[in-house]
Amino acid sequence: MVEGIERSRILGWGFEVPRTVITNDDLAPIVDTSDEWVIKRTGIRERRYVDDDQGSAPLAAKAARRALEIAGLDPDAVDAIVCGTLSPDIDFPGNAALLHERLGIRPCLAFDIRNQCSAFIYGLSLADQLVRTGAARAVLVVGSEVHSSGLDYQGGRGRDVTVLFGDGAGAVVVGRGDPEHGLLS
Repeated sequence: MVEGIERSRILGWGFEVPRTVITNDDLAPIVDTSDEWVIKRTGIRERRYVDDDQGSAPLAAKAARRALEIAGLDPDAVDAIVCGTLSPDIDFPGNAALLHERLGIRPCLAFDIRNQCSAFIYGLSLADQLVRTGAARAVLVVGSEVHSSGLDYQGGRGRDVTVLFGDGAGAVVVGRGDPEHGLLS
């Protein structure tokens, strides 16, 4: 740990979800379910789906811009980008590289973690270590998924998964904290 940097903390946050809302009632006739069945098992009432021309990188860029704005930082203050996704817009380069380009950030560390649900938590842990060791001052961590285009809508076959997933992105900027404020682990 660098002397004087006790912890890292979240400096800003942002999210982006598509406009199209899909309710349980919308899915009921397609995947043999009901609003009651989904709510009882998951608590989910609705999810968001992208339009055909959207992907996970554009969602990530909007969430990232909001996080940077709340943090009061310009994109050039970012020393590293960690993007968690299992639904990148293209396989290579990953969404972190696409996000890097979209935000116009100077050259920096940028990589994807492809662990789906846990990817954001792994990314947050890595950002914490980058900041605590002094390797970075500001790390952009983004989780972005577009699952609606890969779900199984054939009768009851895909019901258990289709009712769970939607599309969206969340982002945080992780930076220096102090002994009394910041990430605990």
